Amino acid sequence: MNYTKTFNVSNGGNITLCGSKCAADINITNSGYTTHIVIDVQGYYVKPMWAYVNADGTLGANSRAVSVRHLSDHEAPYVVTFDRDLSNCGFTVTGDYQAWSANTEGTSASDSHGVYVEIYGGNPRGWIDAPFYVTVTC
Repeated sequence: MNYTKTFNVSNGGNITLCGSKCAADINITNSGYTTHIVIDVQGYYVKPMWAYVNADGTLGANSRAVSVRHLSDHEAPYVVTFDRDLSNCGFTVTGDYQAWSANTEGTSASDSHGVYVEIYGGNPRGWIDAPFYVTVTC
């Protein structure tokens, strides 16, 4: 807030808060005058959900991805697990090969955090292990 002796001018802006991990997120100092403070929460931001999976099935760079599970030692299906329920989300899988992405893994609530991904390398290669990106939109 900017003020003079004649009138007050309100300003707005974005402030990043660290939530329950910090002792004090906002500090306000009053320099000798009485005042009222109004803090208006206009929205919040949620980190995007995406993951890069390496060709060896390990989790590379990611945002909110928890793990990758390779379902077979010799075939390509992967389950990329995220930190929230994905039951009502959409998925995009991209890479150098044609990628197939199913809905969430399983049907129970405990399985609804995973995205099932298979990579098809084309004939005669069939299903292969290859790097890919998976993006989740909820």
